[in-house]
Amino acid sequence: MPPGIEASSVGRKRFFSMKRSGRVDVLLRVLAYIEVSGVARIRDLMDLTGYSRTAMFRLLRMAKDELDVSVEAVRGRGYVIRDWGVLSGKAVVSRHESEVKTWTEKKSSRKSRSA
Repeated sequence: MPPGIEASSVGRKRFFSMKRSGRVDVLLRVLAYIEVSGVARIRDLMDLTGYSRTAMFRLLRMAKDELDVSVEAVRGRGYVIRDWGVLSGKAVVSRHESEVKTWTEKKSSRKSRSA
């Protein structure tokens, strides 16, 4: 299970609730990945984090609403960061550099296996 996530059960359905600190941490890692890669597809972000499409959209909305980071969708390509808002892009990338490097290596190894 991804860090910052705790499982709960309601009735027969099981759902995951993210603790606030976990969401912010994952969001910063996702933003660092988008910045380093230049453009990131939602599928890549889902695969790398293990989160659902809905959870990823919520994280990207949280970036806009709470951190004033402008993450825009480029049709046919993916997501790019247009403006970092109150954050320093260099600081976020340098803080999460090792995770981003690992994610980038995972993505490139998946591409080479599928080719």
